[in-house]
Amino acid sequence: MYKDIGGKPKLAPKKQLSVNKCLGLIRDLLHAEMVEDSFDYFRMLRQCWRLLRAASVPCQDGLIRIYGPDYIERESQRPFVIGYVLMWASSAQELGDLMPSKRPGV
Repeated sequence: MYKDIGGKPKLAPKKQLSVNKCLGLIRDLLHAEMVEDSFDYFRMLRQCWRLLRAASVPCQDGLIRIYGPDYIERESQRPFVIGYVLMWASSAQELGDLMPSKRPGV
């Protein structure tokens, strides 16, 4: 709706969009949103798992010596290895009690 100066409100003339034009506009709008919100989470996940493996391999002998050979049973438990390393490094008794030690005095 629009209103001329001193006149009565008038309806704006309607424009008919063709189906192709309408679908093209919707496609462009959706594409603009998708580009803005896209982030490669799977690539980030793969990089995080590589980092976890790289961090846990050098510590593996020490963790086996402290917590025993079954400190990790499945690959999905690998994120906990970082927690085990931090608990062991901090020597916090409260945190160390969460994972039973195989070695006395640790």
